[in-house]
Amino acid sequence: MLLSDKKYKEAYKLCVDFLNKFPEERTFIKLKEKIEEEVADENAKIIEEKINSTSKFFETKNYAEILRTLQPLLKLAPNHKRLQKEILQAQELYKDQIEDTQESFLKKQREKLEKILKENPELILDELIYIERNQPGNHQVENLINEYKEKYINKKIDEKKELINSDKFDSIYHFIEQLRKVDDKNATLNNLETKIKNRQHGNQIDETKEFVFSSENHLLTLMKIKKYDKAIKVAEEILESDKNNTRVAKILKEAQDKFYSQSRDTVAELIVQTNKTMDNEYQQNKDGFITL
Repeated sequence: MLLSDKKYKEAYKLCVDFLNKFPEERTFIKLKEKIEEEVADENAKIIEEKINSTSKFFETKNYAEILRTLQPLLKLAPNHKRLQKEILQAQELYKDQIEDTQESFLKKQREKLEKILKENPELILDELIYIERNQPGNHQVENLINEYKEKYINKKIDEKKELINSDKFDSIYHFIEQLRKVDDKNATLNNLETKIKNRQHGNQIDETKEFVFSSENHLLTLMKIKKYDKAIKVAEEILESDKNNTRVAKILKEAQDKFYSQSRDTVAELIVQTNKTMDNEYQQNKDGFITL
């Protein structure tokens, strides 16, 4: 009854349950084999009908629908030759279709981005974000986005050439940091920052050399006019900027020695002068002094 009604699943279950209890029962063994054959025949008919039903989709180039219809059938008949052939054909055509569609999409997006970059570049970042959100995981779109981030960064750098070539280093670094918000790993920005740091370092070296040179001239002048106390101060300032300057270190030592001698002589002279003054006062006013 179940077989005549094509209730294969129910019939097959009853047959298997019986054979689990009586595995040697030949009648049910044959019945089980018959059910399997009929199911295979029915599945083959269904597969053929499904394959035939997809012919209209080939005509309309709806390859995605063909694959949605046929691929699940592989679970029923993994070795079905015609089914495998139809699926393979649909896959190849669908792949070509996607590539054509993708190429057309990228072409349109590139044209649009070029126009925005030329006419209103500040809007391009919002457009890139929009594209990225609507095409997640698409490597070709990711490449397109990175390409136009690079173009935007280069355009901004070109607009700020005067600043970049100046010595306004704080402003330059601020400008670079703003562009890093577009692409924080951008190679162009990394190279630019390295270039600026090298130039800044060179400027600092030049400024130090200029300071040392002018200060050394001033130091020699102070030594000539015997202003040793001021010479010591200038020498110490030079050595703060140029610690390995042996010439200035030698002059500092000389200035310290001469300043010590100069100070000693000055004090001795001051003592002598003070004694003379006190002696004169004593001679003029002996009664005003206390003697022991």
